[in-house]
Amino acid sequence: MKIFISADIEGTAFTTYWDETELKEGVYARAALEMTREVRAAVGGAVAAGADEIVVNDAHDFGINIDPNEMPECVELIRGWSGSPLSMVEGIDESFDAAMFVGWHAAAGRYGNPLSHTMSTKTTKVTLNGLPCSEFVLYSWACAMNGVPTVFLAGDQALIDDSAPSAAENGGGEERLGRLYALSFSAEGPAADPGRERSCAQAGSQQRLHSASRAF
Repeated sequence: MKIFISADIEGTAFTTYWDETELKEGVYARAALEMTREVRAAVGGAVAAGADEIVVNDAHDFGINIDPNEMPECVELIRGWSGSPLSMVEGIDESFDAAMFVGWHAAAGRYGNPLSHTMSTKTTKVTLNGLPCSEFVLYSWACAMNGVPTVFLAGDQALIDDSAPSAAENGGGEERLGRLYALSFSAEGPAADPGRERSCAQAGSQQRLHSASRAF
């Protein structure tokens, strides 16, 4: 089973301020590490559900956030940008069985995420067919255009709420309380238990992909 994963950073656990999302800032390393861990958890769930070929698109900023050394051998990691109009889902085509989105965030102007935006921080609202449009809407539809269904979404709670029922499963995510602050789950549990965010990502991706694979 061949799976495509697009990963962003503004919807990962604890990421609350723009400085945390920018490569040059000192606080960025923690956010990049959490992004890597959440992607790895989703990959683990996909593998447990039967995936044997996984392509991950590092879709934030310069596209060099995920640590390649932390990815399993079955993962092909797309880094950087080529200028393709597929942008955050570059690499998607009809050969994939399903798509998953990890670390994604609410649309521009959406109260409930300090980092909400759609493609640019300069936009205050983006609509498509008269409805608020998130990056998830744009790129899950880009996957659908290529005949690839989206089976899993992990991100902030505002995005999850806005995307249901198009998002097949909520993989956890922060409860964003306002424009400047957020409530996050614990990053680390007991030694044998990963953080709640990553537990949800792994269990959710496995469950939804296992259910969807019956139709493949």
